[in-house]
Amino acid sequence: MQLDQEMIISADLLKSYIESILNPEQLKILEQDRDLRTTIALEGKLRFRLIAIYQKGGLSLDMRYIPEVIPTIAELGLPKEVENFAQAPHGLILVSGPFGSGRTTTLAAMLNLINQERVCHIITIEKPIEYLLAGQKSIIEQREVGVDVKNIEHALSLIESEDVDVVAVSELENDSDIQACVKILHSGRLILATLTADSSTQALERLVNAFPAESQSTVSKNISDAIQGIINLRLVPRIGGGRVLVSEIFSPTSASRAVIRDRQFMQLANTIQTSRVEGMISLDRSLAEMVRVGDVKIEDAEAVSIDPQNLRQMINR
Repeated sequence: MQLDQEMIISADLLKSYIESILNPEQLKILEQDRDLRTTIALEGKLRFRLIAIYQKGGLSLDMRYIPEVIPTIAELGLPKEVENFAQAPHGLILVSGPFGSGRTTTLAAMLNLINQERVCHIITIEKPIEYLLAGQKSIIEQREVGVDVKNIEHALSLIESEDVDVVAVSELENDSDIQACVKILHSGRLILATLTADSSTQALERLVNAFPAESQSTVSKNISDAIQGIINLRLVPRIGGGRVLVSEIFSPTSASRAVIRDRQFMQLANTIQTSRVEGMISLDRSLAEMVRVGDVKIEDAEAVSIDPQNLRQMINR
């Protein structure tokens, strides 16, 4: 929504507002690191994800509302395959996409489904904690990086000696985080993780490339054995207002596992783009369907598509 009649926020006004909603420790971190990513609760109820940074010598603030009720997978408009992924007893599930594509909400929806259906122990490692999960059938512990644990790598190393069934990591940001995650893939647990990647294939490449070249053959085999599914997301403007969540779904087959093991990622990308196998849905195919049913403008679909020319061909079939 464009706000044409609102007052212009001055640097002094923004600074005073930030000082009023952050505690002294958070203000100290912001001053020292020139960056703060956290969640806040206004009036004890409304929760927001807050990102405060400096730019051009002044403060900049981004706040996103976190709904109290976690939407279901169906309410997000995600396909049935995502529910199937959440039912996997062990292995690795990746939720990828660019920043602000709905990864955190999708991860929370999957965890909430597990919580409702399975008697198990769930641990989340988050930076920061956004959605609050209340135990139903499951026991849930939410650990915040910088508050409850030192970093993701250290938190994952602790998991190895704990009685845990499901582990969720809110963001694999660097090579050490990825290496720690891959290390526990064959621990008999279900691992869910989000990371920044433009496609399912790129997400897999990021995992493998986090390791030295001499280790990548072993790592790719471990990942090919463990991967249970990948959801790659985009949030696209909806005709009439709001945004719609569009997904690419990768469900591994024996053939695609072999391709991952051999690190033939270009071949895998082509397979996903052209496949009509059940459980395999390319991003462009999902976008084409949104255009055909009148939910999304073609130019908005093209802006986030993998192959705009292929997208147009899909729309016109």
